[in-house]
Amino acid sequence: KPIVDNADTVVMSYEGSTLNSGMYAFIFSALKTNYLYLLQIYGETEFVEDTESFWNMKAESGKTFAQSVTEDINEHCKMLLICEKMASEYSVSLDEEALEAVADEYNDYISAYGGEKQLDVYLNRYGINGKDLTDYLKMKQMINVLQTKLCAKGGLCEVKDADVYRSIEKEYVKAKHIYFLNSKYDNKALDKANELLAQIKNGEKKYEDFASLSDDNSTKDYPNGFLVNLDETEERYAELLSKRSVGECGVCEAEG
Repeated sequence: KPIVDNADTVVMSYEGSTLNSGMYAFIFSALKTNYLYLLQIYGETEFVEDTESFWNMKAESGKTFAQSVTEDINEHCKMLLICEKMASEYSVSLDEEALEAVADEYNDYISAYGGEKQLDVYLNRYGINGKDLTDYLKMKQMINVLQTKLCAKGGLCEVKDADVYRSIEKEYVKAKHIYFLNSKYDNKALDKANELLAQIKNGEKKYEDFASLSDDNSTKDYPNGFLVNLDETEERYAELLSKRSVGECGVCEAEG
């Protein structure tokens, strides 16, 4: 049964590029599901579920999860339309690699729904079809292709290597962390972390001696550390990292 009435109604437009309500509803559903998955993986909150009470919870940004995901999805949709217009204006088309990526992602959808017929049934709920989905996947790929071509050497918005390096130095740090869940330590995870920090500082132990205690997969998946965007990570974690020298350890209590 269709869940979108008037699927051909234009809900967004930019310089002749349009996005209809059916496609918007499909994108919203797909990205909302991905948003839930990322919250589950990265543990911003202790439980994740597709319910009204969950979506009304406050995220670290101070906005509700519903507000955050809606803003992100709308920005994504705006980017699709802007890039479609720019691609036409600057005669940029999808290369062979991008088209292969589109085909691969379309096949992933077929596999996820158990076959092409089953996928068609799902898409029809939104008033769209396989061609509409392919067009959307092409628009997504165009964002990457356009950025690459326009920002490459000699491109309209060429990005200099020196600018990239300065931006990385300013916005990113490489870090390792050991994550303790309060629920595992009777709400005394911070005490546990400070206890281990004291042992590291007095030379009794090394950071690596405690890495296996982490309650997330960071030490296993990234044994040599990982890049952290200071503007996008939890505020207290970013503050701690920005004040530490290479090799120096510290402790902070984060949300979630």
